[in-house]
Amino acid sequence: MKKTTVKTAITLGMGLLIYTCTSISAGTNFSKSFSGFEKGKIKYIESAIDSLEFAMKVPDYMETTASLDNSRPFQYMNEVKEHYIMASYELISDVIPAMESMGYSGDNLLDEYVTYNQEVIAEGVNVSAQKPVKKLTIDGMPARMLQFDGMVDGIDEGISYFAVFIESKNKLYFVLAWTLESKKSEFTPIAGTMLKSFHLKKN
Repeated sequence: MKKTTVKTAITLGMGLLIYTCTSISAGTNFSKSFSGFEKGKIKYIESAIDSLEFAMKVPDYMETTASLDNSRPFQYMNEVKEHYIMASYELISDVIPAMESMGYSGDNLLDEYVTYNQEVIAEGVNVSAQKPVKKLTIDGMPARMLQFDGMVDGIDEGISYFAVFIESKNKLYFVLAWTLESKKSEFTPIAGTMLKSFHLKKN
């Protein structure tokens, strides 16, 4: 049966373009399409993109790809399971002038950066549910976590998103994981493990 791929763009960050991808087998409903999800203990491996200064733990069934957005350096996916994750970064020296042009107060760059992105998200996603921003520390760096569900144009089922924003000395990192909302419960601990495992490589 022919499979079609739907890609919907969501702009996050200063020019950061994220694509949500869902693959739908034409003529087959979702419950049947994903009933074969293999349950059991998840084996995690270290991401292996040598050109990057950061890494994360990812399930061993996810593979590197450039099909989500070929301008982003970190992309892993498993299209059958509908599990996706992407990561990118921006130089703080580039972000601050852009934020200042939009009225950045200078009080807390990370918090205001997250607030800005929440506004961008609301423009691209019809958010149906969203948890409060969670403050945490990842690899010794201040971070903020978002979790929200919503609908995007061109996709019949809701999508669940899990995101973290991390601030290092000179960069802001952004990591986004997502799946179909119907798979949220099984994906939540997987997304949490991936996002919280973010770390800068040691020289």
